[in-house]
Amino acid sequence: MYSFIHKIAAKVKYLLTRNYRIYTTKVTLLAFLVVSVQVPVAYGQPSVSVISSLPQPGVMVHLSPVFIPPHLQGLVIHPDNALQFDFLIHKGQENINGNLKEEEYKKLVKYFLASLTIPDKDQWV
Repeated sequence: MYSFIHKIAAKVKYLLTRNYRIYTTKVTLLAFLVVSVQVPVAYGQPSVSVISSLPQPGVMVHLSPVFIPPHLQGLVIHPDNALQFDFLIHKGQENINGNLKEEEYKKLVKYFLASLTIPDKDQWV
């Protein structure tokens, strides 16, 4: 009885595997044909909005004005508690209101703290 059930299970497994292979082959072939037959759309001219924002050919493009973003300027480590830091942040040229300023400064601090967790051998400058 055991060998009979074993033979039936093996036959079912073979048929399922064979049908799966045939199905995946047909789907892959169909996907390849659909992608290869489709003609890509190409535009020779950019849109009018792109052309209007570009300078004419041959015109000198000047440098943009200097911009100083908010950045981490220093760090104070308290001697009595080595895990307590005070971050000195330069506000940059932007005038940011209170809520956005806190988010920007927290992001700078998180970047700094994340850089401390990366081993020296994995960092490059």
